[in-house]
Amino acid sequence: METLKNRIEAIYRKLASLPATAANLQARKTLLCEMDDVLSTACSELDASLGDYYRECCHRVAGEIQAWHGDAARIWKLYSSAIIIKDCSGKVIGFDVNDGCTPASGHRTRLRIDHATAEALAKVIDVMFYTHAHLDHVGTVMADALMAHGKIVVAPQDTIDKWTLDAAVPAEICHMDDVHCYPGHQGSTLPNYAYAVKLACGKTVFLRGDMYSGEELLPVLDTMQSTGVVPDLVCLSHYKDSGPDPVPEIYGRFKCDMIPIHEWEFTHRKLGQSGVATQCYRDLHDFFAVPIADGKCHVITWGESLDFPMGE
Repeated sequence: METLKNRIEAIYRKLASLPATAANLQARKTLLCEMDDVLSTACSELDASLGDYYRECCHRVAGEIQAWHGDAARIWKLYSSAIIIKDCSGKVIGFDVNDGCTPASGHRTRLRIDHATAEALAKVIDVMFYTHAHLDHVGTVMADALMAHGKIVVAPQDTIDKWTLDAAVPAEICHMDDVHCYPGHQGSTLPNYAYAVKLACGKTVFLRGDMYSGEELLPVLDTMQSTGVVPDLVCLSHYKDSGPDPVPEIYGRFKCDMIPIHEWEFTHRKLGQSGVATQCYRDLHDFFAVPIADGKCHVITWGESLDFPMGE
């Protein structure tokens, strides 16, 4: 019997033979749309084989991170908003590496990491930045594994208090070299920090988490510009509660590379339903059409990676 894992693996093998480049854009888009169709299956987040596939992805990524050495940086993407970057110094930085999809609609799902998977990732990640307390961004199993290995975890004080991340560094008092922490909120009350981190290769990466208010995001972008903090890569979704569309706003200001995130986040799909959860890969090609056309943005899926800066 063909499982969801079998179907996803077959698509992934084809994607692996097509690096994320402008020349492969249409072929990759076709395959990513096929992946949309698989993930659209009702109850896919409860499918044990899909959970097995995701954990295997994470273990493979941990091995790739350990083995990679290069002159600039390489970026890996995992579930929802999870990004991992290794730069030319060998340092590995994570952003919002979570525990997978847990819970969804008040239920535990099978699309999640276990302790062995968290251990594998914790061994290779040096620093983790969490933007806010929602479980599609922060991972308690992941964070505990990192702190047990003596790794640095940075998060808003609210996130530390909510999930008892006692050894974490509050973003409010983080003073690491080449790290800028920008306070804000998701909605009106949930503390959410955006981070700009300069890599050893001299390039700066920016993630806003779920800072969806233009009234907060635009001043952050203004501050970055006025203080010379220019992002070379921004990982973001297109979501907003107010203000301009963040994709053209940020791309217009900085002409930076972009990686779309937050697709197929199953806590946004009612348990047992079929269809899209947050946005799908088809959507991402529309929302990021301009930077994609310029060769400055590539859509990648769980476990995929690419060199940064793009095109070099």
